[in-house]
Amino acid sequence: MSLDSPKPVIIRKRDLFEAVVLQTGVRKGEVREVIEALLEKLHFALENNAEIHVPPLGRIKPILRETDDGPRMIYKLHLMKTENQKNCKKP
Repeated sequence: MSLDSPKPVIIRKRDLFEAVVLQTGVRKGEVREVIEALLEKLHFALENNAEIHVPPLGRIKPILRETDDGPRMIYKLHLMKTENQKNCKKP
């Protein structure tokens, strides 16, 4: 990322809740319960060094790296191609 690039957009849990409620019409309380459970399961999996495959998001892979402070787990996200990206032909 270059120094002149814009600041990244931060999406918070409440943003996810609202977006899912608007997209699905499901009650906010039910959406909150499902998203909380999903995030808890993802956290548990990452905490236990699992590789996660979640289409259409992609794949999250744990990588153990040595640092000055000792070993540290880094997570690499490989985004899946969207339908638009799949349909675009490279020159």
